[in-house]
Amino acid sequence: MKAPNTTLAPYIGRFAPSPTGLLHFGSLTTAVASYLDAKAHQGQWLVRIEDLDPPRETPGAISEILKTLDCYQLHWDGEIWCQSERHPVYQAQIDRFLEKGQAYYCTCSRKPLIRQYGHRYPGLCRGTVKKPEAPSAIRLLTHDTPIGFHDDLQGYFEQHLASDIGDFIIKRKDGLYAYHIAVVMDDAAQGITDIVRGLDLLDSTPRQIYLQQLMTYRTPNYCHTNRNSCLGNSALATHQNPETRYDPGRQHSFLKNSRLRQRKSALTPGSSI
Repeated sequence: MKAPNTTLAPYIGRFAPSPTGLLHFGSLTTAVASYLDAKAHQGQWLVRIEDLDPPRETPGAISEILKTLDCYQLHWDGEIWCQSERHPVYQAQIDRFLEKGQAYYCTCSRKPLIRQYGHRYPGLCRGTVKKPEAPSAIRLLTHDTPIGFHDDLQGYFEQHLASDIGDFIIKRKDGLYAYHIAVVMDDAAQGITDIVRGLDLLDSTPRQIYLQQLMTYRTPNYCHTNRNSCLGNSALATHQNPETRYDPGRQHSFLKNSRLRQRKSALTPGSSI
């Protein structure tokens, strides 16, 4: 990761788990990485709960996640945000996209689309500006202008959204808000300057940058880590249990040692996690 730079805006990072279960090992290592990067830059580390999908949520998961973070001494700054409390904000922006002709309604079904066209949406419902009677999602209109960015660990990454992804969903058929619009709006509202997250989200980033451009938001600095290696050869990295449960009677000295090593590494120019 980059060395601290006091000439830039104050660092504000975040960790944003989904309450679909206990905190998984990969999510915990990402939390450690984002926490250490924030503290190495004398910044803030916020926690946001991405509770956008109630049918998939596990009762009590939010409190267990927070207990686990506290157990590992990953103490957050400020109040915890929950995306479930921000639905009106998301809807207002989607309405603006529809009014400007930047989004449209889509009645297509996912499985037949994938069978016939793969994972790129071919734009079959483009131009549907009036809400159909049938259940419909809302898609954002894309263009083939390349969207690229430099990732702190992965280097330069680029996509042509129209040809690689197609118009993507910002509100689902079941009425739930899509991850991309929620995360972009919340990052902007919280003033997030730096995002450290798992490598599995790398190819989602151009879509989020595109949304940032449409809404004239500042694009944060991105760092996508390999969740299974960001703690190196520590005992935590070889932990076989995919979920990490809060245990008040257990002291995780191996994690404390990893935190110390990673803090030294994050403070060294040119180092990475």
